[in-house]
Amino acid sequence: MTVVRRGLPVGDYAVIHEGRVVAAVERKTAADLAKGAMEGELDLVLGELGRVAHAALVVEGRLSDVIKAAQHGKNRTGWLLNLLVSLQVGHRSVQWTFAESPRLAEEWAYRWLSAATHARTGRRPERVSNLGAMPLQAELPYAPSVLDAPARRAVVLREAEAGTVWTSHDVSERCGVTLATAASDLRRLVRDGVLRTQGHGRSRTYSATTPPLTIEGPTSR
Repeated sequence: MTVVRRGLPVGDYAVIHEGRVVAAVERKTAADLAKGAMEGELDLVLGELGRVAHAALVVEGRLSDVIKAAQHGKNRTGWLLNLLVSLQVGHRSVQWTFAESPRLAEEWAYRWLSAATHARTGRRPERVSNLGAMPLQAELPYAPSVLDAPARRAVVLREAEAGTVWTSHDVSERCGVTLATAASDLRRLVRDGVLRTQGHGRSRTYSATTPPLTIEGPTSR
């Protein structure tokens, strides 16, 4: 197997045979999925994926994470669910999977692409513990497990930068830790200057800080 980084006509990962995409996976965070569905961009992406023989969408989060990302103080659960199921039914050739974490999303994508490729040839995938692992990991390293503190904070920061507004309770559920541990992780990210807080007590929220604006110009004499 040869792994190549390059622009793709469709998807984030793809298997190309004789110059043609035969299997493709689109990867989204929960916030990206919610935003794309509401703004119509996801419908276009799914339409492009639907032209590929084997196509899938993998989400780095749970369905509940997608709902939370779309709330912004409004109860849109029923409306968003109607929108998502309409997209699934309208593009029924594209398989959806909610993988809960970036690591699981990558693991699933690699194995799904292998299975799709073998399906084309009529052969079953080889029974190995880590299918196609080494060359792919060299190009696209796995995210660490969310069980350790640096990995938890990396997941929280990444999703905050994608638009998620966190509370201690949300982080506790997302990472499977106690409220005290979640609060400690959030305080650390605030101290590091990558998250900012709003509100007090149980209503306190955490969001990504805006990158500082750098203005460059001629030096004065």
